[in-house]
Amino acid sequence: MSRSTRLVVSLSLLSLLALASACAAPPAASPGDADAGADAAPADGALGDGALSVPLAGEIEPGVYRELVTIAAPAAPPSPSGATSPPHTNVARFLRYRASAEPRPVRAIVIAMPGMPAGAMSYDQLARRLLVLSGGDIELWAIDRRANTLEDLTGMNAAEARRDPDLAWRYYDEGLTIAGKRYQGLPASPAYMSEWGLATHVSDLRAMLALIPAAERRARVLLIGHSFGAAFVQAYAAWNIGADGAPRAAASELAGVALLDGGLFLYPEIDEATYRGQGSGLAAGLDTLRAGKRLYLDYVGLGLEAFLTVEVTALRASIAPHAVVDDPHVDRIATLLFLRAPPPMTSAALVGFTLDEDSSPVRGLRARCGAADGPTESYRSPLTSEMRLRPARDDVTYDWLDYDEVDPPENTSIKVLARVAHEGPTNRIEWFMPARLVLDVAAVSSLSMTDASWQRAYGLRATANGLVDAPLLVVSAGRGIAPSAAAFDGYRQRIAATVGEGRPRAGATRARDQGLAGGFAVLDLPDHAHDDLVHGSGERADQQIYQPLLDWLLSNVAAGRVLVGR
Repeated sequence: MSRSTRLVVSLSLLSLLALASACAAPPAASPGDADAGADAAPADGALGDGALSVPLAGEIEPGVYRELVTIAAPAAPPSPSGATSPPHTNVARFLRYRASAEPRPVRAIVIAMPGMPAGAMSYDQLARRLLVLSGGDIELWAIDRRANTLEDLTGMNAAEARRDPDLAWRYYDEGLTIAGKRYQGLPASPAYMSEWGLATHVSDLRAMLALIPAAERRARVLLIGHSFGAAFVQAYAAWNIGADGAPRAAASELAGVALLDGGLFLYPEIDEATYRGQGSGLAAGLDTLRAGKRLYLDYVGLGLEAFLTVEVTALRASIAPHAVVDDPHVDRIATLLFLRAPPPMTSAALVGFTLDEDSSPVRGLRARCGAADGPTESYRSPLTSEMRLRPARDDVTYDWLDYDEVDPPENTSIKVLARVAHEGPTNRIEWFMPARLVLDVAAVSSLSMTDASWQRAYGLRATANGLVDAPLLVVSAGRGIAPSAAAFDGYRQRIAATVGEGRPRAGATRARDQGLAGGFAVLDLPDHAHDDLVHGSGERADQQIYQPLLDWLLSNVAAGRVLVGR
């Protein structure tokens, strides 16, 4: 069997949300920005002292400056067994995109919650385009949830810095020491993750909001979410932040809320017995989690190895996209995707077959990113029972035609998909997404809670949905997971009937036939797949996605500007 297949399958596992199970223990936590030596590896299998690392901050393209920011956040509650979160995990972390090295006043700050299992780099392309199109008049803060602090990215960051993908495997598999550090593998039990649910992540988000003057939040802070992130954003908007018995929705501190091809409607409502017992389907029940089991989502049992294969091969695709991949880490799980031995493939083809709309097995992973340069055939995917495309010939070496090399052109560049999958100092994938967070989102999915509801006993405060008076934007991808804004009709009817006083669109109704102008704005993108909304490339993406989104964002902020220092 060809060595090239394993990445295709591994990347596909990111999308297997419907098949996700959960497992038990993340790796030893360590900073994602550890230095790697630049020297050649000496005989003892260590890299030397020459410092090489992925910068925490810097200009990534003209007019776009990116910085990984880490601030203190309230400690998560201890587990019933007494396990406490390590101090380095009690943080709020985000990629801060702005126009210059030193912050300057901006009209709007956009805070972006990633999907599942996704990290801050999932918003990299969207952030770049919004910054450029706005002339630097906004900032975007892409959240890196606390579980990302458990990832040891030393090997990946060193591999990127040295442009040597194999260096990552030497660190994670072979015991290579980098700048005095050796990979420690997985700890015995992170029982504290049982408490990393919705309330903990709301607390982390509010630590970020506290950086912005309270008087400015309602005027110019907008919260957006993609995929699972959209569901989180809905729950957060309804979170009761009131005191002394006076309910107040967290949306009262926001200038607007945008939901990008996702939302709570994807998570069936569960009762308390299910919450404690069998769980939500994606996540185990609370009793299992508090017993120290299945604490983070795993993808068909392949976990970290699959994610590392994703990142290493994406790095290969950025360095040498048309080189045929010969990597033993790509072999073992090939039949999960192709059901046959695959032919030789370039790194670009591996990424393409895994992520393209025609071959990726699940909508939540797909982008319209070009086509295979070689004959294909249809087969029924064992992962979703859908008909998908795979290579049809064993005697052909497969490469990939990018989105602008096919006729008609598609939406997302394979180069962007590769870049966001590997580029540091953090990453695109959340290796250890807490099952408790997914479970809690399912528990509040109806947004019909009151203070007497069973969910309140578990710290869930999404009881103020009827008070959500912020303007809403729904972006639906016709080839994605929320193909029509009609999926939000129930939600639209349960929030405040009009946009609240003191806002630029005060009094606007929630009718969904007003385009981008009403209190429930809709942007329909019928020929877009799920991930096109955040990774779209080229002038067409600017016209159809980023400029309309930017126009909506800026139309809902007040006059003036805000400065948030470093």
